[in-house]
Amino acid sequence: MAKTKITPDAEETTSTAVAVTESTSVVESSYNPDQYDDTSRDIEIPVLGLVNNVGPLAKKFPNKGGNYVLGEQVLLGEKVDVIPVQIAKFFRETHRNGKEIKYGSPEDKTRRRFASAHDAAKAGYVVDFDNVQPNRVEEGGVVGYLVIAPAGDKSGEFIIRAGDLHLAQAKCSYQRGGFKSVFRRIFEAAHKLALVEGIQTKGLNHAQVFAAARGWRYRWTLTGELVDGGQNSWWEPRISKGELLPDDVVNYITTNYGSA
Repeated sequence: MAKTKITPDAEETTSTAVAVTESTSVVESSYNPDQYDDTSRDIEIPVLGLVNNVGPLAKKFPNKGGNYVLGEQVLLGEKVDVIPVQIAKFFRETHRNGKEIKYGSPEDKTRRRFASAHDAAKAGYVVDFDNVQPNRVEEGGVVGYLVIAPAGDKSGEFIIRAGDLHLAQAKCSYQRGGFKSVFRRIFEAAHKLALVEGIQTKGLNHAQVFAAARGWRYRWTLTGELVDGGQNSWWEPRISKGELLPDDVVNYITTNYGSA
């Protein structure tokens, strides 16, 4: 079977400049042709979204706050069973030159994102919980999921078969409350598995620890919690770990999604 991979962060990270002369085409050394031959690059993974009180999903699914949606089309309900199969941590720009980058602002479209705190530091940014530095980034994470088909689903989206489960690929990005309540919990569970099994985690990043521990061995359940912020309220994702998956499901995921 050809290996399929959920790519947590599909954003382009390599810029290419090409100079053309009369006789030859010169490509700068930063050009990486392998990324364009990678078949996973051309796979669009739908987002697993949580409908909130405002925003595009709220308009499309009125009065469905706290419900999950697959790819902005398939309404899944208030509880969704998932299998995390890949994770990746990132750092997202929140302040530039002392100015907060607000959602929906012109600066939001150019918000910078880094794969590590070291990369952010090289660009002049810091993770600053005291909120005093002019250029700041915050922690975030992406999770690649296999979503388990809800009972009675007739969408036709859940065509992946592993054991007795019908599954669909999805991904979700988490910041702030969602980072702590979902991404961190998934990683902590994988890290514990690594410790119990004697896996050396020093020098590994989050994605590599998760893969080494085969962190996809459990079923999890996503829900939403209504958070009251005074004048406003919103839904935040929550996740809880469930039962151990059957060996045939674990083996399928290991074969098809198992590399970091």
